[in-house]
Amino acid sequence: MKRFSKVLSLACVPVAGLAIGASPAMAQQITSLDTPVLVPALAFPQGLQDKEIARSIPGQAAVDPASLRLLGEDTNGKYSVAQAEGGTQICIIVQLRGVGSVGGSSCTTKEQFALSGVRVGVQENGGRAVVTHLLPADVDATPIKANSNLTGKFVSNLVVQPNASPGSGQVELDRLKSSAKFNYSALPLAFK
Repeated sequence: MKRFSKVLSLACVPVAGLAIGASPAMAQQITSLDTPVLVPALAFPQGLQDKEIARSIPGQAAVDPASLRLLGEDTNGKYSVAQAEGGTQICIIVQLRGVGSVGGSSCTTKEQFALSGVRVGVQENGGRAVVTHLLPADVDATPIKANSNLTGKFVSNLVVQPNASPGSGQVELDRLKSSAKFNYSALPLAFK
C-alpha cells in the first residue's frame, strides 16, 4: 500500500503544476485596469456640457455625476461615460434626443470592461432605437466604425448601431499593445 501512495503522490504533482500554470491569476493581463487608460475621457476635468448632462441624470441612477463625461453625439442622441461603485465600474449612458425621450445606462466592472467593453440598447416605444457599445481605449475600432456619424472629442471607441441595424456578426479587433484579440459582436434589440 505504501508503494501505491508514493506513485499516486508523484502522479498528482504534474496535475497540481498544470493547475497552477493555468490559473487566471497567473495569466498575462491584456490591458491596464487604470481608468484613464481604459477610458481616456475620464482623465479630463468635467466641462460645462458634462455637468449639464450630469444634472439631467435621475437621482436614483447608480453613476457618480461628478465623473460623467460626454463622449459624443449624433442625430439620435448623446453618449456619455461615468463611473459607479466608487470607481470600480465603468458605465455607458445613452440619452435619445427629443422632449420626453428615453435614456438608458449599463455598468460593468473595470475587469470585465477591459475584456468586453460595456453596451446598452435603448428604444423609444415604437420609435428610434440605438445599441451603443463603448470599447476599451486599446482596441482598434476602425473596422466597425466605417459609417459612423458621431461627433465629439472621445468617439474613437464608441460604436453606435442606429435603429438596431444588424452588424456583420462577430469581428475580431486588434489591441494596440497586445496580441490578444477583442471579439466584437453586434447586439440586436428585442423589439422593432
